[in-house]
Amino acid sequence: TSRDPLLGLDFQRKIERDAAVMGGGGLVVPVQTVPDFLAGVLSTETELPKSSYRLGVKPGRLDLLYPPAITAAIKESLLVFDQQMPGYAGPHALLHA
Repeated sequence: TSRDPLLGLDFQRKIERDAAVMGGGGLVVPVQTVPDFLAGVLSTETELPKSSYRLGVKPGRLDLLYPPAITAAIKESLLVFDQQMPGYAGPHALLHA
């Protein structure tokens, strides 16, 4: 383990850079439907629900963007929250990087 207080910022910058590359530039954001994130598959352009992000979205494998432990924690959290609020992880739920 590192005691570098800026390690978290380095991690954030890496994720943001990788997301920018995944989005293809121009501030386009990679997105993935929650069911596809849980299944580990790329969402298709035609199945993406409408996004409120105005600069554009593009399907991306957000499940591969984060380290495996973080992806696993997000998946578990989405499923738990969906039990408390049915539909939260449904086909109209869209994750943005």
